[in-house]
Amino acid sequence: MESYIAYLDLLGTKNFSGDVETYTQNIQHFYDSINFCSALLKDGDIVAYFSDCSYIQTFSIKNMVDFLRYLREVLMSYNLFFNAAVIKGELDIKNDLDNSRVRGISFNNPAVSKVYLAQDNYKGAGIHLEDAVKEEIKKEEKLVKYLTKSIYLPGLDIQPKAYFDLKFDVKSDKNSQLEYQSTRCIFENALNACLKAKTFGKYYVATLATLINSFDEPALKWNLNKHEFTEAPLIYKVIFDIGKGEGNDNEKYKKRGSKAHWVSYNSFIGGCFWRVD
Repeated sequence: MESYIAYLDLLGTKNFSGDVETYTQNIQHFYDSINFCSALLKDGDIVAYFSDCSYIQTFSIKNMVDFLRYLREVLMSYNLFFNAAVIKGELDIKNDLDNSRVRGISFNNPAVSKVYLAQDNYKGAGIHLEDAVKEEIKKEEKLVKYLTKSIYLPGLDIQPKAYFDLKFDVKSDKNSQLEYQSTRCIFENALNACLKAKTFGKYYVATLATLINSFDEPALKWNLNKHEFTEAPLIYKVIFDIGKGEGNDNEKYKKRGSKAHWVSYNSFIGGCFWRVD
């Protein structure tokens, strides 16, 4: 039977590991979220976690897609993101240690090394799908709508690499406070990561690119007399609000925002790597 495996790593653990309470809380959010989302898995599917990492195996590409998309959404409610890779293969878990002093499991399939290396080479906050997995998703009429092209930065001075990710569940509903907050959460985490270091911020280029491609946007309409958009995607409102420092009480954040006016997706992604010293 064909199976799919994923390996994911919770991002930012080094940043909050200096605060024992925050670290413990976020790791617990991670475990609780995995347990909660495991309801989407079926008999025979497996999810295991340790420290800030997790392995998943499913026998249906739908189960893998549903689990990862939902887990991403749940973790975002805690301002947490992960870095994941998905390939075709199996874990072949062995748990045959006969020693009361030793606890552990072993993976006896080369695919485990392959998915680990794929995740390690993918420098993005997102879900990296290998080509074989992408092709399987394309075969599923109800899943292909979630497939999207994206990019990530292997390094700060290296050209972006294209890959396939899973879309966010956004409909550009300008009246939805939940959708506004979810979209804003991504942008704020990207900006805050860049303020700490560009090496952190580069991971969110993938998230932003995937988010942008998740929207089915209408054309922009500009009122020349009022000098404002009469029709604009929700994502633009988020960018402008952050650019004006609205919705945040942090003075440094406001200072940064007042100097940033992004009027296109491209300029915003470029602006993510601008920082206040």
